[in-house]
Amino acid sequence: FNAAPYHAGLDGNMRMKNQDDFLNEDVDVIVATIAFGMGIDKPDVRFVVYYDTPKSVEGYYQETGRAGRDGLVGDCLMFYSYNDILKLEKFNKDKPVTEKENAKLLLEEMSSYAESSVCRRKQLLHYFGETYHEPCGKCDNCTHPKEKFQAKEEMIIALNTVKLTGERFGINHLVNVIRGSKDQYVTSYSHDQLEVHGVGSEKEPEFWKSVIRQTMLNGYLDKDIE
Repeated sequence: FNAAPYHAGLDGNMRMKNQDDFLNEDVDVIVATIAFGMGIDKPDVRFVVYYDTPKSVEGYYQETGRAGRDGLVGDCLMFYSYNDILKLEKFNKDKPVTEKENAKLLLEEMSSYAESSVCRRKQLLHYFGETYHEPCGKCDNCTHPKEKFQAKEEMIIALNTVKLTGERFGINHLVNVIRGSKDQYVTSYSHDQLEVHGVGSEKEPEFWKSVIRQTMLNGYLDKDIE
């Protein structure tokens, strides 16, 4: 693909040239920060791709709306990792309390949206106070439904592990305890002696990380960002 960059680190003249090249279709792809596209009228954008997770559902909704403004099909692809959420939370930790809490809520909504198995269109409309009863039939959750399972017992294990370890350890440590790890960090706190140590050894780390994240997203756990 013929691509060009657009970000604050570029010389102003270069940014303008790359923008004009994209608008004039001299380049096919613009690799940019979210500032690109504000006030730019290019109705035939076909794809919006997120390399990192957006900071809010509002931002995601606005930015994905830059595709398909001509009424034809537009596709959005978002690469999501919970590590993106953790990184953004660390960026927010030094903000004033009210601003930090608001940013935290926005990230929780974004994470919940990304990990949900519900129709994306239904989720977005519900977020903005509208009701949409029928699945859209076009998003990833409609075309490739996620596997669902009853995880009540696993959620109880996660909650017990948080309680028994003193409510002061991160997700990786909790998963290590549940899966029966004997690493130095686990043994130094005698967490290998806990009744929950090893009870989930048959399941992969990503499974337990997902359970703990869903426990947080459903409001059963909260976390402190240090």
